[in-house]
Amino acid sequence: MKKIIIATLVLSTVLVACKKKTTEGVIPATPTALAAGDVVVAKANFETNVHTTTGEANLVTNNGVKKLKFVNFKTDSGPDLRVYLSKAKDAKDFVDLGKLKATSGNIEYDVASTINISEYKYVIIWCEDYSVLFGNAHLQ
Repeated sequence: MKKIIIATLVLSTVLVACKKKTTEGVIPATPTALAAGDVVVAKANFETNVHTTTGEANLVTNNGVKKLKFVNFKTDSGPDLRVYLSKAKDAKDFVDLGKLKATSGNIEYDVASTINISEYKYVIIWCEDYSVLFGNAHLQ
């Protein structure tokens, strides 16, 4: 009986110790913040809604290319977090810029040239699975 218990403990320890940590779905933040040539069209600090969200959102153009850049961004992790440019502080009339690339750091998203950025006054971090607003930035 002792041998079975010891074997079970050893096997359990090996299985737990060898469990691979996964970063599946997590993309590291880009190392750059604002670049030379970036013209800031609008910016705002993030505000916390349901989950603590901090940092700065910058809507920039550089040689005709539009980007949304997060500087010193930080938020909690969650399932299926999305980045939206929105006309209001909800997820009803928005442009989906894609999955949140990282929960902290300097991050950038391409904004299609066809998007009239003057119509979208909010950047929102939205949990698609639970319809929860993590945080927002009111661009000005």
